[in-house]
Amino acid sequence: MSDNGLDTFISANWLDSEGQDLYFPEYDAPETNNGVFENGDFEQNYNFLTKLAFENLAFQAGANKREKGIPTGEYKTVFNDPRTKAIDRTNFVELKWTPTLDKNKNLLAKIYHCQYALDGDWYYEKGTNSIEDRADRIRANWIGSEIQFDWETSEKN
Repeated sequence: MSDNGLDTFISANWLDSEGQDLYFPEYDAPETNNGVFENGDFEQNYNFLTKLAFENLAFQAGANKREKGIPTGEYKTVFNDPRTKAIDRTNFVELKWTPTLDKNKNLLAKIYHCQYALDGDWYYEKGTNSIEDRADRIRANWIGSEIQFDWETSEKN
């Protein structure tokens, strides 16, 4: 906390991994690269979080994004196709007010907004030498509020 009463917090991180080549014995055949998945087990991720607070007012926000290659041929996707991946993102903001009304009464009031998105790209064989892209696109947004009133009616409670 600073001398002027402002409390700050900031956190950020980044991950960028090329992954590794993986061997799957159940796919050990010439048409599936002898069971070796090359250059597809990647992951990229970032996270950010911040909070600012002054007396009884606080603001916080965060963001996250993760992109992950799917190396396993899950959901019957084409094995060893690095285009099969999932990307998900989350963002939020929140404003909170927590005044003390008197010795035995406290209030909490907050509002918030959150977003979530998922993009999945799945590649499937479609006949001989043909590949089809199927996509999942999921979006969610929500806004909310909360109010709490805390009244301690007895000191011996």
